[in-house]
Amino acid sequence: KRKVLTLIFLALSISMYAKKGEMYVSASAGANFSFAKTETKVGEIVETGKVEPGQSSFFLGSEFGYFPAEHLRISLALSGNYQSNPATALNDFNEYRSILVGFNPNISYYVHITDNFHYTPEIGFEFSMGKQISENTNAETKLRPWFIYLNFLAFEFRVSDRFALGTNVGHLGYCSSYMYGEMFGFSYSSNMKQFIFGFNSASLHARFYLGKKNKEKNESINE
Repeated sequence: KRKVLTLIFLALSISMYAKKGEMYVSASAGANFSFAKTETKVGEIVETGKVEPGQSSFFLGSEFGYFPAEHLRISLALSGNYQSNPATALNDFNEYRSILVGFNPNISYYVHITDNFHYTPEIGFEFSMGKQISENTNAETKLRPWFIYLNFLAFEFRVSDRFALGTNVGHLGYCSSYMYGEMFGFSYSSNMKQFIFGFNSASLHARFYLGKKNKEKNESINE
């Protein structure tokens, strides 16, 4: 029984990756566009509208990570997000565009599964600031959302010494969406808080490692 436990411990501890001193950078970009077709029915009369553009968004981000100890990673991610919500037949007043800039410090522990595959649970804090501008009234609303999260189903596959792919398929968190502004001479504010638990928000990221692996290999060869 002790031998089995020892083998399990070694399998979870020994890895040719996630070494102290390794660093990585990553970049991401994404866009989302939608269209909608409206159908209204009044009595027996059915009216079908034309296809209209819906909500669209564009995302750009980057991340830098460092391993201060074996299997322990700390990183800082920066992001920018632009979102547009045009007027439609059913919603001709709530037309706006928003811009958000955020930063996300986080920490992750790498549990070795195979030589190239790791379980990487991550905990982090994300804060953003920006504004939302109404296209109808030209009113400007300040946005200050923040989010504390735990990615409990996160994994990373090391394709090579310098390149890795990762995914997150389950997370839980707590977020606060605070906004405030002024319209028609009156000040307003609101704060929506949510607890989030999900399995269906899978994400994929690519990381490019800049670690000291080549230096370590050369030193071992020279010895």
